[in-house]
Amino acid sequence: MSNVSRRKFIKSIGLCTILAATGNTHDALSFFPSQLNIQGKRQSPLSEPNGFTLPENIIKILFITVGNKGFKIAKVLQSGPKPIDVLAGKPAIIQHFSPNNNQIDGFISEGQIVFLIGSMKDRDFWIARELINCHDLFLSFTIAIEDENPLLAAQNFPVNEQEACVFIHEKHYEHQAILTIHSLFSMLMIPSRVGLDFADVKSNVSGKSGVMVHTVSSYKDSFNAFKQTIDTYKAHIKNSSGLLLNIIYNDNIDFTLRDLSNISGEVHNCCHSDADIVWGLTECLKLDADFRATLFISMNDNNLIDDMSLAKRETDNLKTLHPT
Repeated sequence: MSNVSRRKFIKSIGLCTILAATGNTHDALSFFPSQLNIQGKRQSPLSEPNGFTLPENIIKILFITVGNKGFKIAKVLQSGPKPIDVLAGKPAIIQHFSPNNNQIDGFISEGQIVFLIGSMKDRDFWIARELINCHDLFLSFTIAIEDENPLLAAQNFPVNEQEACVFIHEKHYEHQAILTIHSLFSMLMIPSRVGLDFADVKSNVSGKSGVMVHTVSSYKDSFNAFKQTIDTYKAHIKNSSGLLLNIIYNDNIDFTLRDLSNISGEVHNCCHSDADIVWGLTECLKLDADFRATLFISMNDNNLIDDMSLAKRETDNLKTLHPT
């Protein structure tokens, strides 16, 4: 049996017990992310640069974009069809990096989780990453745009202890970056029906680099679409030590316990016996489809990519599965 997060057994027992009593996943489950702790200490209120004080149980997330590609992603995050501040319920802090921007360091020092988004070809990307890593953060996510083979890049990338790196292919970078950011953001900020907490996410991704693969589908086709995604990456899932699955249903979908078991079971069935698996479920009124699933596959502990033909074939499949 696979090793799972420290909460998994309790979650499973609680889920089954509550469902047996109520018969309704929506009424039975309501998990809100716990108080964020850094180094075991409760956090004091955080001050915005404009003097606004955030409640103690709200984490402070900062987005830093770099270069032309990062700028395009920032525009979508701010004013696209699914702006990030709508999900957050408050204006998101998005800064475009420049070595001459003296305010960036102050924003990072006020943050707890920082997203860095940019191309690895851009010199400023490496400067920004070095600056972020100088700070004592709870966690940082580096979204790196790779023009050749993100699978190979993820395998060999040196990751810092409090950092998680996600590599996306340049060919589909805008769409892939938005899906990746929205999924990670929802795990951190949107109340979860089946509980994740910050420690679960951090323990599974910090110090690791990998790829995130996405499935977007109608509810009717959700299992088959997700299975197709898993089949594409099955060999890498089997050799990965860390897997993070986020399942999102539109709020108007009456999903069942069988749906959750089938989706999560696909990952469990092909992972290594020692793999650490964390999965969560959220609902979202603003989802652009009935169903979305995102799976983070750590690659820097994965020795399978010596098969270059396999890596090339999977790189060609780095795209979202949309319903027709």
